[in-house]
This record gives sequence, structure tokens and C-alpha cells, in this order.
Amino acid sequence: MYGPLLEAFAFPSGSADYAYEAPATKHGVNEMRTSEFGWTLRPPLSRDKPYSMEFSYSGLGAAVRRVVEGNPDITDAERRVLARETMRVAFEHLASRVLLALETPAMAGTSTLVVAGGVASNGFLKYILRQMLDVRGFGGVDLVFPPPALCTDNAAMIAWTGIEMWEEGWRTGLDVTSLRKWSVDSEGEGGGILGAGGWYRVTQ
Repeated sequence: MYGPLLEAFAFPSGSADYAYEAPATKHGVNEMRTSEFGWTLRPPLSRDKPYSMEFSYSGLGAAVRRVVEGNPDITDAERRVLARETMRVAFEHLASRVLLALETPAMAGTSTLVVAGGVASNGFLKYILRQMLDVRGFGGVDLVFPPPALCTDNAAMIAWTGIEMWEEGWRTGLDVTSLRKWSVDSEGEGGGILGAGGWYRVTQ
């Protein structure tokens, strides 16, 4: 929910502040870059699974927190650099997994890539994806982004699921707590959406 504010803070002049050059190789995405302030943000999966299509931001948030908490006198200028680097690392990671998929035989001939979700409204993500596709030989792949008003996130999906469950008569008690991982697929892992405890059904 803070994505638009983060983007506005990182790039107050919009795309004029990007100053981004896409790495030309797979290896380039995994290289460590030391900032002008002496800290680095390690790309996700850069050591254990650099060329796997698995997707994870594990460790990135903790790394950002260490930079901030380790510098109580951090300036806005450094915060802005940190915000830009955080988005660069996150978006290059996403783009690198897209490229790995496009390089598989099953994706040969792909002509269009649709980017959806809340983050699809981020201008820097759009720029990085276009640059990385172009430099890695996928300049002919079109990128399609919904209008920002239609770039919804998981909240809409969860709310709609709640409506569907309510209309089917499913309820939960007040003792139910949140789950870190919970599939809304009725046939998903652990029994899917009804696999968690606390559900009961009312008759209409």
C-alpha cells in the first residue's frame, strides 16, 4: 500500500531520475553493487539458486532494515538512494525470472507479456522490464499494463473470495487467527481454503 509513495519519494522527477542501464547477461543481475554510502543489497537467490525460476524476496526487507537501523542519522538523500536500489533489486529479480521463462522451449514465440497486480502501476518496473527484454533479445515482445485504476492487488482477490464464501454459508468463529500461507484454491495444499480450522456452515 506504500508503493506509490515509495516510488514518488525515490523518483521526485519521475522517469528523468531513473538513470538505469539493464545488465546484458544473466550474471549481471546477480552482481553485488556497493552504494555511494558503503552498503549493498544482495539480490534474492543470487547465491543458492541464481538461475532458477523460483521467485523470492527473502532477505531483501531485512537488508533494508539493517541499513536504516544501523544509521540513525540517515539523510533523505541516502533514503532516496536506498529506495531506488530496493526497487531496482526487486524489479530486476522479477524481470530475470520472466526472462528465464521466456528462454524455455515452451515459451518460444511469445509475443505479448501482460503484467498485472498492484505493482503493475509502478513506472520504474515498466521501464526495467522493457530495458531488460530489449537488451536480452526480446525486443519484439510487447508489454501490456492495465490502467493504474485497474492495477488491483491481493486485497480485491481476498475480498471477492470472502463474498463467495459468505454467500455459500461459510462462517468462522472469533478465535480464528491469521495464517502466513493459505491457499484459496479448494484443492490446494493442506486442504485449500477449507483446510484451515475454524470454519462452520450455516443453513439458509
